[in-house]
Amino acid sequence: LFHNILPTHDKISSIRNGVDDICKRCGKERETLIHVMKDCPKARAVLEFFRLSNKFLGGDYSRCIDWIEDIARQLTWERVAALSRDFRIFSLVEDPLLLRKTVTKAWQKPHQGVLKINFEASVQGKKVFYGLVAKDADGFVHGGRIGFVDKELPIEWTELLAMEESLNFSRLNNWKNLALELDCASLVNRFNKRNNDLTLLGCRLREIHRQSFYFRFFNFRWAPQCCNEVADFICNWAKVNNCNMDFNMDYLSEIHEIVLNDAIN
Repeated sequence: LFHNILPTHDKISSIRNGVDDICKRCGKERETLIHVMKDCPKARAVLEFFRLSNKFLGGDYSRCIDWIEDIARQLTWERVAALSRDFRIFSLVEDPLLLRKTVTKAWQKPHQGVLKINFEASVQGKKVFYGLVAKDADGFVHGGRIGFVDKELPIEWTELLAMEESLNFSRLNNWKNLALELDCASLVNRFNKRNNDLTLLGCRLREIHRQSFYFRFFNFRWAPQCCNEVADFICNWAKVNNCNMDFNMDYLSEIHEIVLNDAIN
């Protein structure tokens, strides 16, 4: 659009009589936009001084915008190539100068004397399935719970249900030092900001926080999905088998295998 309305002599002469369309700088050719930017000897001298590629100096362009876009693409590619070369971003031979931040992709051990419960919940139809597992600092499983309820709930409320089951299971076993982990950042953030949350979920989170006073130590934090694989497996197992069950250190062989793999990795 702007290519067609810029006031070159060629454009002005087409709408106004008596205006010469010849370029005033060189006096040789019509003053089109591509001539002003590229073909005029004075413009070409400036471009050559700044070492513009001959490909763009001698190219045959009828529209100035096409010429500018080609130059922009070339400059962008040169900048990317320079960054790749200088910082070895895509080098398969040399280590990059900008090192990637290492991310721990394994279950994190709790402090000595603290039991960590990882829990998960999911929805299938009008049922909510959940699973939780408690492990100590050495990775030994102290127990867990598998179950479902006949309710249709939003996803955050399903995670909240699993959190409540984790607290109930801990009190049932008289565990006093507890850490909870979940891969749902939304619920963790809302728990941390519960005092400013005026929704029903916020009210329920404040009630759960009061229940945590039962424990000498309590912590609730987010963990990446790779750290929650055992709880995720147990939740899916509940979905497949459609059952409610508590287990202790003598747990199912299917769970034992995933716990062992999680400990090794």
